[in-house]
Amino acid sequence: MRFRESFSDFPEGLLCFDDNPDVLVKTSDRMLGIEHTRLYWGNLKEQESLEQRIVDRAREMYEASGGPPLAVNVLFDPKVRLGVREIDSIAASLNRLVCRYVPNVGGRFDLEGWRFASRELSRAFRRIFIDRPSDPCEILWGVGRGGAVPHLSPDSLRESIQGKESKVGRYFEKCSKIWLLIVEDGFAPSSYFVISDEVEKEIYKSKFDRIFLFRNFSREVIELKVEP
Repeated sequence: MRFRESFSDFPEGLLCFDDNPDVLVKTSDRMLGIEHTRLYWGNLKEQESLEQRIVDRAREMYEASGGPPLAVNVLFDPKVRLGVREIDSIAASLNRLVCRYVPNVGGRFDLEGWRFASRELSRAFRRIFIDRPSDPCEILWGVGRGGAVPHLSPDSLRESIQGKESKVGRYFEKCSKIWLLIVEDGFAPSSYFVISDEVEKEIYKSKFDRIFLFRNFSREVIELKVEP
């Protein structure tokens, strides 16, 4: 648990995972409960999941064709909305293009999606980088990330807190203290935010004893100000 490793004031005790709340920490004199929630930006998480599934499926198709090991990095067009039913057809179009543009050893192709969209490639792709390393390697395919970074506001945090408030009462039936852990993962655009000073200065009304905002990528722990 990265939060435990990153927070110096985390109590010593036996940690176990549960449902009500998500984590229990049994210390020598009490039972601490920790409820957990994650921050995501709009529906971007769903889009990221579909993008990764498309690239993974295209990689499977490429591996089945027996082509040489390549490093493929794909940038999707954020304006094109993806659907589950389209995964195979979009992946097939990506695989066909990669098979057509296999570089020489040590070479690279940088393909702009719009040049191929009207013919053989789905319009979902903005850019495709295909590298063929000079040294033997495994087949590495991934999704490039980028775009504007949203600001996290106190109101957004209040929504996350309020979404968990109704559960606090029954948690106290088994725990003497209850914490809320709000995680900003930071490993993908859908879970990365700019944290303003207002977020840390704000006072949040809550039944939780302590509330933490944990920036998972940087391992930064921010304790929010709470009043009943």
